[in-house]
Amino acid sequence: MYELSLDDFKKNIRVNFKNIPKGVNRFSAVSIDSRTINKGEVFWAIKGENFDGNQFVQQAIDTGALFAVVDNKFKVGNLPVVVVSDTLDALQKLANVHRNKFNIPIIAVTGSNGKTTIKEMIAHILQSGKRVLKTEGNLNNHIGCPLTVLKLKREHQVLIVELGSNHPGEISVLTKISEPTHALISNIGEAHLEFFKNKEAVFKEKTSLFDSMNPKTRLYVNMNDLFLKKYQPVNQQKTISYAFNGTTDIKGDCLKVGSNGCADFRLNGKTVIQLQVPGIHNAYNALAAAAVALDLGYREDEIKQALDSYQAYDKRMQIMNIDGITMINDCYNASPDSMKAAINTVRHIPVKGAAYLVLGDMFELGEETVEFHKEIIREAIGINPQAVFLLGEIMKKAAEGFTEGNIRYFPGNEKAAIYLKKILQPEDLVLIKGSRGMKMEEIIELIKKVKNVS
Repeated sequence: MYELSLDDFKKNIRVNFKNIPKGVNRFSAVSIDSRTINKGEVFWAIKGENFDGNQFVQQAIDTGALFAVVDNKFKVGNLPVVVVSDTLDALQKLANVHRNKFNIPIIAVTGSNGKTTIKEMIAHILQSGKRVLKTEGNLNNHIGCPLTVLKLKREHQVLIVELGSNHPGEISVLTKISEPTHALISNIGEAHLEFFKNKEAVFKEKTSLFDSMNPKTRLYVNMNDLFLKKYQPVNQQKTISYAFNGTTDIKGDCLKVGSNGCADFRLNGKTVIQLQVPGIHNAYNALAAAAVALDLGYREDEIKQALDSYQAYDKRMQIMNIDGITMINDCYNASPDSMKAAINTVRHIPVKGAAYLVLGDMFELGEETVEFHKEIIREAIGINPQAVFLLGEIMKKAAEGFTEGNIRYFPGNEKAAIYLKKILQPEDLVLIKGSRGMKMEEIIELIKKVKNVS
């Protein structure tokens, strides 16, 4: 019942089987990378902007693929293939067929900021008692989501899917693929405004997750978010509200921010959770994860044990020590809201040495891009660091006219790293943050080459 098979293709997908060997029916997994495919897997020939998976079918078969899924433009010859009109559409439909074999909690997480951290925190809590499958890395789009769902196996007891979107309508598509039973929206922020124009459009896109779910599902609502607190379920779903300092189903009280920038907070007035990831915003992420876990029957002491031990996910407020220098690696992505949260975290950390902010361009912000960057520069100057170092053409333009603060622009990551190597001293603090396309983790890697990391 739980395995992938050729029979799954016959449900809601128009297919044509060509040269499939006799006896071949079940397959272990699906891969879109012909270079890493394993024996017994199926190669799925996806077409992208800069590549056509049809070109790699022979390589995949030679490497050990049972067969390939191709579109009807592929010249079949004697290769074992399943021909469909649209390979992406077929991948999504097959994933939905597979998803409906499972009667388990399927938790969907989306939002402008913090969705990956919340997903990871939920998984960290739930895996203490259940076998969890989750979205890995950034596989949260129209390709990554179905690939994640297709990894479901008999042993899994919970699936946690992260749903990402940078264009209208994408969340609805991902919801139809995964059909979640539980859903959480972290917040409504200023990410991807190039495509959504304003936060009202972001709100409409993100809440399409809630709107697409049936009456028997559960929604977790962040009442600290000015947009989400106004949301009204359209299908009479059960809602569980959570917030700091509010009258909600799940409540958090922030107690203090420690010398490492990590927040302690009290869950439901009694259980004190001591986070090991910096930033007050991560207390909000932890409260969201706790709300899901409590609703699924986990005890507060189990949640505390998990969240107390949770470590920062790669490139997301990840604290590193390089020869006594504290570096905060927040290079995975950036938006105005997440930039402000990271800068605010540095504000709360007592520093014996000097504090430096290394900030790069934020992408997909639309017409007000330069003004958003000016706002971030003002925020950075406002915490009075030793210096603010900027990278990227947008930051360069935004910095024009600033006379206050110690601001310096670098034309690339290597130049910034060389300068930082010269000036950094033990007990200094450095925040490094920019959008994914800036690849600012390269600065850290260049510094690590000449310093020992602990």
